[in-house]
Amino acid sequence: MRKYKKHILWFSITVFVVVNFVLVLFDKEEKIDRVSFVHSWTNSHEADLVEMLYKPGVIDVAGEEHIYFDTTSGVFQEFMVQEGDMVTSGEPLFSYEVQSYYETEVNLNQQVSQVEGELAAIQSAITQMEMFQIPEGATGTPSDVTLNEEELEIKFPQNTVEAELLRQQYLIEKENELSQKTAELQSLEAQLMELQSSGNVITVNSPFDGRISEIKDSLEDPVITIQDTTLQVDGEFTEEERAKVEAGLATQMEINELPIALEGTINEVSDHPKEVGLESASVYPFSVSIAEEDPEVLEALLPGYHAEIGIIMEEALSATTLFEDSIFTNHVWKLHTNGQLMKSPIETGLHVDEQVEVVQGVEVGDVVANQPSSQFRHEATFITPIQVKELSKSSFTWNQWARSFVTGILSR
Repeated sequence: MRKYKKHILWFSITVFVVVNFVLVLFDKEEKIDRVSFVHSWTNSHEADLVEMLYKPGVIDVAGEEHIYFDTTSGVFQEFMVQEGDMVTSGEPLFSYEVQSYYETEVNLNQQVSQVEGELAAIQSAITQMEMFQIPEGATGTPSDVTLNEEELEIKFPQNTVEAELLRQQYLIEKENELSQKTAELQSLEAQLMELQSSGNVITVNSPFDGRISEIKDSLEDPVITIQDTTLQVDGEFTEEERAKVEAGLATQMEINELPIALEGTINEVSDHPKEVGLESASVYPFSVSIAEEDPEVLEALLPGYHAEIGIIMEEALSATTLFEDSIFTNHVWKLHTNGQLMKSPIETGLHVDEQVEVVQGVEVGDVVANQPSSQFRHEATFITPIQVKELSKSSFTWNQWARSFVTGILSR
């Protein structure tokens, strides 16, 4: 008896579906309400979308400084450092005996005045940048700010976060320049004081912190080269990539041979290729500053180590997101709780892999149809497949089936 009832149930369902299909198929004047069959659907969800550009890189020193000796200014006496030595600002490097006291004194005073002027310009640029307020949520063309130092014009990106990163990067660079120029001024003032006290001997002190990488006993300039102790990661962009990337973008890096992950910021992107050739593709060098303060981690990093650089090109955090197969030419098909299928226009944003940011038209948790799109019609009643796994024995009782069947017929 139970098997008999089940057969009747499935036969009735089949007949019902076939009859409705035939009626709709031959309903040229659309007198019968349309029903859309939705086979699969999905919910919009919240996600962090990040568009990354991956490039290989190599760790190198952030730079090097050169120390010069003018052989016409005096007679060289001795070097006070050796190659490989670590020096700090103010440590003696070499000494020489001046040939003309008054000429050397005038020259040192001129250098002091020049460096003092450079210090004032750097300090002015820092002050102006600290006072400059980046508009929150700014739109339109990028903001411009002109600084007094060499009439330098800086163009900020529209994105507030990127603009703030660029501002902080600029301030860090200027603070470093300020420290170097201050050390240079102190070195010149020390030389001047020593000259005035001794009358003929000057000791040249290091204006920089770093490692002595080269000393030229021949006194050929530069007589001493000092490598910066700060490390950076260097890489190269193709022509296409160079057009998309600017300084200030955040990065995530992994060292190939060490279990170390680093964060950083692109601090410089060259405007000039390494080589210019008509038949060869151009590559543009770039460098990434390392934002790491743990001394143990920094000590483990060595120039020459290779790394994988992930550049954050664009990101949308906590974004309302759909998979791309749920979007149909700037619209989606929403399944409303009233049983209707609605065609809803949307505005999309960032597209990462198979996920798409929906800026407008969909809220987190909305249910949208995926397929078959040929069955979708605006404001049509939708039906979905029977979820067999969710059926219980009570679903097949004769009374329950009869009640549902009659209700369905009457609703037509």
